[in-house]
Amino acid sequence: MFARSALIALALFVGGVKSLPAETVLPPSYFYPERRWERMARDWVRLYLRRPPTEREILMIVNQLRRGVSVNAVQANILASAEYFRGCQWNLNVWARQMIADVLGRPATPAEAALVTNIALRQGRYAAALTTLESQGGFWWGW
Repeated sequence: MFARSALIALALFVGGVKSLPAETVLPPSYFYPERRWERMARDWVRLYLRRPPTEREILMIVNQLRRGVSVNAVQANILASAEYFRGCQWNLNVWARQMIADVLGRPATPAEAALVTNIALRQGRYAAALTTLESQGGFWWGW
């Protein structure tokens, strides 16, 4: 499925819609980015806040994306929120470990947790979350 989507995206990038085979059906989200953004908003709230999103939250996230706010910045807002922090018992060390696990999909190493906690103490939870989201594969030492 992913390979087919990648081929469709490549074909659109290289030659436009006219270059696609006649039997190719583009997903509705190609024509309606709001649907894709709504799906992403639902997925992020479920993943990070562990509950279904409200319609107001979906609308707020979609509006941010429509205005050009980056995907990482929107997710960092959720991860830095008071609700997410409350779910970590208001403990910055727990927050750092949980946030790294949610973003990278694996447990945080002690060094990563210490680095993220340090960033959060110096620059705030938003900066720490954004740094983690931008790393996506892990951290490089020497920042």
